[in-house]
Amino acid sequence: MRRGRAEYKAAVSRQVEYAAVNRIRLAYEKAGAGYPLLLIHGFPRDRRLWRKVAPGLVERFTVIAMDRRGYGESDRLSDAASYDNATMAADALGLARSLANRCLRFGARRPATCAGR
Repeated sequence: MRRGRAEYKAAVSRQVEYAAVNRIRLAYEKAGAGYPLLLIHGFPRDRRLWRKVAPGLVERFTVIAMDRRGYGESDRLSDAASYDNATMAADALGLARSLANRCLRFGARRPATCAGR
């Protein structure tokens, strides 16, 4: 097992952290050291989608894998209007601002297809 993978598993060890953003609670996992990199999952996944990709990133980045609102362990709201793309983008930006001054953002529906690029 590569050092990055072991470091990620040891650092995350399925411990979820939470941040209050836009009047909801967002769940995320964080590991690594370096420039912050926010990983955002697509429909219908959650932050665990990134567990195979993140180990290759933790040596160069502080990897933050978040659950979007209504997914995983983040709060679910009954108001369907609160799930529009603009609101979810504001959630991601709010989380990035609460955790770091600067943050790279990357998202994909199939992160495994992007891992080798």
